[in-house]
Amino acid sequence: MRCSAAQRSWSAQFDDPSAEPTAAAREHLATCARCQAFAAASRRVRDALRDTAPTTRYVPATIERASGRAHSGRARPGRVAVAGIAAAVIALAAGGTWLAIDDGPEPISTGTVSFPVVPDATAPLLVWTAGGLPDGFAGRLAEIDAVERTTVVDGDHVDLDPDPDIDSGDAATADGGVVDLDVLAIDPASYADFVPEPTDRIIRTLSDDEAVLGRTSSVLRALGAGDSITIDGRRLRIVAVVDDALVGAAEVVVSRGARPRVATERFVLVAYSGARLAVEAEIRSLLDPAVAVRFRAPGETRLLRHGDAVLPQSWVKRDFGEFVVRSVPGSAALDLDDGFVAAEIETYALPLVGEVTCHRALREPLTRALEALPADTAAQLRGTEAICFDPRESEPGLGPSRHSWGIASALAVAAPVKGGRPVADAGLVEAFAAAGFTWGGNWLAPDPTRFEWVGT
Repeated sequence: MRCSAAQRSWSAQFDDPSAEPTAAAREHLATCARCQAFAAASRRVRDALRDTAPTTRYVPATIERASGRAHSGRARPGRVAVAGIAAAVIALAAGGTWLAIDDGPEPISTGTVSFPVVPDATAPLLVWTAGGLPDGFAGRLAEIDAVERTTVVDGDHVDLDPDPDIDSGDAATADGGVVDLDVLAIDPASYADFVPEPTDRIIRTLSDDEAVLGRTSSVLRALGAGDSITIDGRRLRIVAVVDDALVGAAEVVVSRGARPRVATERFVLVAYSGARLAVEAEIRSLLDPAVAVRFRAPGETRLLRHGDAVLPQSWVKRDFGEFVVRSVPGSAALDLDDGFVAAEIETYALPLVGEVTCHRALREPLTRALEALPADTAAQLRGTEAICFDPRESEPGLGPSRHSWGIASALAVAAPVKGGRPVADAGLVEAFAAAGFTWGGNWLAPDPTRFEWVGT
């Protein structure tokens, strides 16, 4: 029996937990060290997913999956994309790469199971700047002797198109309503050098009419390899589902240039030799001193992508729901579908700040953060206005603000600037961090009044 056949037999348990490997697969497993590693990793991933099953969240009817169709929608309870799990298991069994997977930190309390990357001697460096990389910056990295190779990743938000073969009969997308998708565009040849086998072979051959999904997106959409998805008026065949860590938890990954609306250079991965600090200094020398830049190595952040201080949109959707949204002409405000608002958004009273309108899941962590404030900090905050649910666009190309989900809270607090960076009350930042919120004052583009949910 071949390894591939034995591993397929073992992976069948992800769709049907009662399934047992065949006798031939068990016999093969007894003598094959490679498949023994696969089986052990398989059990580990399966158990992690089982123990942290996501809470059911609202999904608009317009994106529900029609029976037997390859379209967008939410997975049935307990359904897991086998291709994505297999990719995670293979990465586990392979080991030795910068994207190897381990148990990682405690999962986000809303049900996230996270597989962060692990640093080693060959780890690349993530480099990103707010609003996109400056023109020509990525190309100039080749001037640095220590830089061995690079790959640039574009990123923008586009609309998920309804399947032309399905009449949903739902008015949610009428009048300009859309579902927003976080899409990354890669250069297949150079990006493949930064991912482990066998995913590198899949990435390297990605064509303009194909797409790769991250594992979370696959479950949200109830789509897998062989299905299709339509964005920007063009149907793309899904060729693989891979672990979120391999693609920055993007909802959809396409080839650079294949989607004209995904064209903003967001970040670059750099493989280098020598001392990291020296390489960082040389990279900074290529930038205008006024441009803020962030460097990250595997293990220093949950995902190697731009905006790494906050949750990627696919994780936000999984934990807090997905909505159909309409633009408001002449404004940055957004009009969300009533179903999402009714199911997920609530108004409730909090300590110190009084009544707020936020996502229903944030009542407990917000209460915990405010109750944990030191007495002097609490006195300063008492009566302060807190704005949470405020549907609006984020920066250009970055989709809806997290205020649209009601998971970011803006507090009218003073944040003096010192050395060009905002300074917040330490007790305030620490209390919110312990409750699962990141402070916007530490972001590359600081937003010192903002505390956004990222989990504990």
